[in-house]
Amino acid sequence: MAAKIILTIEEGLTTREVDDLRYLLSDALGDFAVKRNDAKAYVEGRYVGADYYPNQDEKIQQVLRRVRLARKLHGPALQFTIALEADHTNHVCKEVLCKDPYATECPSTIDRAVAALAYLQETFGMTEEEARAAYNQLEDKRVSKLMVEQGLVKS
Repeated sequence: MAAKIILTIEEGLTTREVDDLRYLLSDALGDFAVKRNDAKAYVEGRYVGADYYPNQDEKIQQVLRRVRLARKLHGPALQFTIALEADHTNHVCKEVLCKDPYATECPSTIDRAVAALAYLQETFGMTEEEARAAYNQLEDKRVSKLMVEQGLVKS
């Protein structure tokens, strides 16, 4: 099963920073694995004496696990994608889609429309007019689908 790793960067990233981050992460993971390729020698050199790290075998196993993980992440680090997310996007999505498992009731149609317009404007950079047009098209499709499902009209 695929896993997602989420880093939240409050200030956002420029296109150049995204590209630099791709190589920074990949290089760091690669360098980490190379430096610790011989886990026993690494631990013996880094953690000198029993007082510094009492269970050397445990530390060697930990280093081996982390090296395997670094190698596993090295390729995907070159291929990561960026998803921009507004502060309230998740909240708005739940309101629009009415899929909040903790909600006691779905938002009203007006609340849902207002939330959808805000979501479209913020996520896609639409003007209010563009967002209204997109919302109306989506709502027409949703209503048409419901009518077909309930047998009120034929497709």
